[in-house]
Amino acid sequence: MTALCDEEIDLFSADADPHALGLHLVDESRRLRIPEGGWGAYTEWLYELCEGHRIDVLIPAAGRELVLLASARGLFAEVGTKIVLPSEETLRICLDRWALHQRCDGAVRVPRSLLADEDFDPSDLELPVIVRPRMRGGSCRARLIEQRKELERIDRGASLLVQEHLPGPEYSLVTFATSDSQVTAVIPLAQSKVDAGGGCAVSDETLKAVGRRVAKRIGLTSVATIHLKETSDGELALFGVKAHFPEMIPPMAVSGVNLPMLCVEDALGSPPKVTRWPLGQSDSGSSARLPRRGSPLASPWASVGRGSPTRSPGRPG
Repeated sequence: MTALCDEEIDLFSADADPHALGLHLVDESRRLRIPEGGWGAYTEWLYELCEGHRIDVLIPAAGRELVLLASARGLFAEVGTKIVLPSEETLRICLDRWALHQRCDGAVRVPRSLLADEDFDPSDLELPVIVRPRMRGGSCRARLIEQRKELERIDRGASLLVQEHLPGPEYSLVTFATSDSQVTAVIPLAQSKVDAGGGCAVSDETLKAVGRRVAKRIGLTSVATIHLKETSDGELALFGVKAHFPEMIPPMAVSGVNLPMLCVEDALGSPPKVTRWPLGQSDSGSSARLPRRGSPLASPWASVGRGSPTRSPGRPG
């Protein structure tokens, strides 16, 4: 929340869980409830909240509904709400690990991968291997397989992906690209077992360069977290991409990059710069402020609305 602290910004928070932490980080009058129920009505509920509260910028959390929201971007725009999300195409590519690796092959090393379909030959990959669901969000978890007989018994049908095992350190690259696909920030985080998924911010130009290449290849706009792992010979390889706002903000604050403000500025049409937190400097040494527009709805749904009861000129009434 501190990333968007400004006396002229109204922060809203929305969640289906009345005990969600994000709801209690804003004033009680800014806590919005999303009804629990089927996914089919989810976009409609959010649309009604954004229209009723004159929301300018919606920052969604992770979830199955992101593709639905991206496909409804034009509908939300009719009531003046910009959604901080990559395109529907980018989201679909990142959800499909096989499609992601095919798209990024040549821009960065990708682990050798085979679909576990009817033509899959267990002898085509050296052991050990990782067996993962092809699609993100499935109930099946990744597992390490070290025995050929076990690999021969995996389910067939192309829903599983068999990949080269990457045993080295893992890095997460929190990457921001403007609405015209200009990559303006890459924040490398080194992962460890004690980081609880957050990681420690590091400065590494090689990691940043890989992040820019992947972002351009997938057509990134908005925010994504690019996951890399080192191969046995120390080369960086693409492990996956989560094309949504990252869960962990504090490590990015150490880097000096105010990612939430970057997203808001870009959504509102102000040329975003690498804004800085009070405790750090940006890569460019510059700072930028949010145009005086109104209100965001924050974690786990963050958005910038129009606080005034009068709509902006040109907005539908």
